[in-house]
Amino acid sequence: MRISEGLVKISVRELVEFVLREGSITSTMSSSNRAILGTLAHKKIQESMEANYEAEVKMVHECEKDDITFLVEGRADGVIRDLVGVTIDEIKTTTRDLSLIDENYNPLHWAQAKCYAYFYAKEHAQKEMQVRLTYYHIETKEIKYLQRGFFFEELEAFFTTIITKYAKWIRFYMDW
Repeated sequence: MRISEGLVKISVRELVEFVLREGSITSTMSSSNRAILGTLAHKKIQESMEANYEAEVKMVHECEKDDITFLVEGRADGVIRDLVGVTIDEIKTTTRDLSLIDENYNPLHWAQAKCYAYFYAKEHAQKEMQVRLTYYHIETKEIKYLQRGFFFEELEAFFTTIITKYAKWIRFYMDW
């Protein structure tokens, strides 16, 4: 987070981790060696996707809340555009058995991807978005996909709730 003259710059990841504070956004990845393996896995998955998959899509969303301007930014691991619609793909590497990962495994993963979906939907006037979490097991190289659909209004309400909670904290911080 960076604050200067009423402008708060924050990454999507920092924002959801701060507001939703339920554990860690990482999937049991802790050492620098694991971080490198995670980066390599992301690249491998992204390169294996079809031509309609755009990797590492920079997203920036500016909004105002309580007289504070927020610039929220990050990179979606992937954006898939096809005849059905648009899907935001968020890749997570793990050493956890994939059979133990389900829809409720880590709400922060969904939160991060939903923010990207909201940014994309707002910028491109999409009424619906798909969000996919791609879990890649570092050791077995297995992949598990979890996918959900959201209407724009759901994504907007979700992001508004997140940024409203964060704005309260930032207001206290700035006043202090």
